[in-house]
Amino acid sequence: MATVKRIQPGESYGEGAIPSNATIRFEVLGALKASEAIMAVKDDVANGIAVGDIHPDVPGSRLQATRFRAVERIGAGNDRGWYIDVEFGVDGTGANFEEPPVTEPEYVTVEYDSLSKDFQAPYWYREPLAREVGGSIVTTYDWKEQFRKFKLNGESLRIVVNVPRSQYLFGASDLSRAQIDNIHEIGTTKYQYIGYTSTQVAIDVWQVVHEWWSDPGNDAVPLPPGLNPAESVASPSRDPFDDYESYKVPLLAPGTGPIFLPVIETTTVFVEDLNGYNVLLGDPVGRAEAEL
Repeated sequence: MATVKRIQPGESYGEGAIPSNATIRFEVLGALKASEAIMAVKDDVANGIAVGDIHPDVPGSRLQATRFRAVERIGAGNDRGWYIDVEFGVDGTGANFEEPPVTEPEYVTVEYDSLSKDFQAPYWYREPLAREVGGSIVTTYDWKEQFRKFKLNGESLRIVVNVPRSQYLFGASDLSRAQIDNIHEIGTTKYQYIGYTSTQVAIDVWQVVHEWWSDPGNDAVPLPPGLNPAESVASPSRDPFDDYESYKVPLLAPGTGPIFLPVIETTTVFVEDLNGYNVLLGDPVGRAEAEL
């Protein structure tokens, strides 16, 4: 049975002087895991606080509990326990987000976010070239290649897992590195695996951050203003994770032969290994699906 003790008396606020945030610290002894210590604070009869509760020292205020943070406590005689910091914010800013115990092997979080990237699409336009031939001025044509930038709005996926020493092996790391740039299908969406970083967060635990991004592809990219569409070639639409390739074909002078146009194509440049996430360090997708 864990014992809970509030070791900060809290602050008393004068009328009109309530801050926008505050913290109350509890000491919890007898809990082996941070998650158990957090639950002990929530369930304690005298001091129990849950996400969304009003600050106990300021009844009727707008200060609501937003999240819990666990800090391991090691006292004299190796008396282990936890400090649990309960954070409060105005109107519960950040409410319903509970900080998981970041040093436990069971830790896993999943984050989605919008991601905007600069992308370039080629286009061609016909340029007249005047040159002297036998004392006469002859006009020929050449195609010039330029690039137009645009914003590509995709989505990022970030899964954070903790990995115990027994699983943090160089062989597993090699398998993860071999997946970089490959296309994975997670749920019903295809993502490109960006890679991972790892940080030691406890004596026997490494935190591994895996990242992906989704490419929605794009429609045909319009020509810049001012170009004559009859003498220009725009980039076509592009499928997700394809790249643009362009080929310059010379335009012969009128009357000397057929007129050729440049060709802009798209090509797949990344490997599709749709279930490749199964070999990643810490099994991030499998553990995330189990949590969600």
